[in-house]
Amino acid sequence: MPHADRGGLFLDHPRGMPLACSLSSLLGGFYIYRLDVALMRPDVFYLRYMDDVLVPTPTHHKLRRAVCVANDLFDELDLLKQPDKTYVED
Repeated sequence: MPHADRGGLFLDHPRGMPLACSLSSLLGGFYIYRLDVALMRPDVFYLRYMDDVLVPTPTHHKLRRAVCVANDLFDELDLLKQPDKTYVED
């Protein structure tokens, strides 16, 4: 909901972080660090840039395990996945 502040406008963000905030990347990195730790296993390789995660695996079984780990952590942190960008490729 917009509010006036000395002639300008700003928006309240009840949840999440505003886009283009200079601290977004730093705070996001701290927040999702637990995913890095959870997926640091010898049999899992994954790539993450900010909140985009790619997990290439040789088998469906390893991929499903990594997805379960990520989903459990996202639930615990109360994070939502973008449905248009979330998929498992065969």
